[in-house]
Amino acid sequence: MQTFNLFEILSKTDAVGLAVAAFLLLMSIASWWLIVMGAMRLRRLRAERSAAGRFWDGESPEACLGSLGAGSGSWREVAEAGAEAGRAYDERGNAGSLAEKADWVERGSASAIERISQRISRGLPALSSIGATAPFVGLFGTVWGIYHTLMSLSSGGQMTIDQVAGPIGESLVMTGFGLFVAIPAVLGNNAIAAGNRAVLEDLASFAGRLATYLATGKKPGSARSE
Repeated sequence: MQTFNLFEILSKTDAVGLAVAAFLLLMSIASWWLIVMGAMRLRRLRAERSAAGRFWDGESPEACLGSLGAGSGSWREVAEAGAEAGRAYDERGNAGSLAEKADWVERGSASAIERISQRISRGLPALSSIGATAPFVGLFGTVWGIYHTLMSLSSGGQMTIDQVAGPIGESLVMTGFGLFVAIPAVLGNNAIAAGNRAVLEDLASFAGRLATYLATGKKPGSARSE
């Protein structure tokens, strides 16, 4: 019985088939790189959240803001944007309601959260595209391989099932390659996107509590659960 391996399969294909295989390999490398980068980014964001946990331990807004060191990262960015908005409101010189100041602070923090959202979402569109297109790239490779095989066999006279089954089975490997690329990309994209959403929800909750604190000078009752 004749056996086939990956190198033998690739050696029998033409330039188009090799190009499809190379493209799938590049897609796989790119998807795993994006997955690893996204996972490392989420790990860093969770460490920043832990570092920001001491924010509410300060005795004053200034002390709380001062407690956010470089390791607080995104939480520090949100807090500084909110504090800057609060100072801008105070510098207007017109007394307003506490709710109005809190709204200013929250809008300032929201702009920082939007920037963070864009930053942590980098690579996800590409990862999603790889997951969506890789099966079709693999399917194209399979269709082309079958066509190439049938054209080659048709020039040799009468064909038997033994002559056709092996080469066509080899062509189907391209579909498997496409799925091998697509499945990790889809799962990785979904996991990273879910992690990003959880972080952004935490930041939005933090921004709301920060707005109340900077407007009233009183810590929210549930603030220490951050």
